[in-house]
Amino acid sequence: MDTVIFLPTISTLPILASKLMRRRTFVMAAQDVTIHFAKKSVKESILSIFLKILKRLTFLFTDKIIIESQNVIKSLGLRVWKDKIVIAPIYVDI
Repeated sequence: MDTVIFLPTISTLPILASKLMRRRTFVMAAQDVTIHFAKKSVKESILSIFLKILKRLTFLFTDKIIIESQNVIKSLGLRVWKDKIVIAPIYVDI
């Protein structure tokens, strides 16, 4: 069985398409994109709510959520998905 890894956190439609093709899916969760739109204007608040829904759907349908550290669980509110979380430290050696 093939595996598909998605880097953007909000990849709901590609993940659903991959699931229909019976592929395993992983999401790399690094930052919360919804915080950039929070409480700036009504239009941006609506966009923030929409992005939060897409993010939850993404985490619901993916097989594994890859994070870099335990701190990401708290900062992104991933406790709900604790059974899907895999901690994989990513280092850059320069």
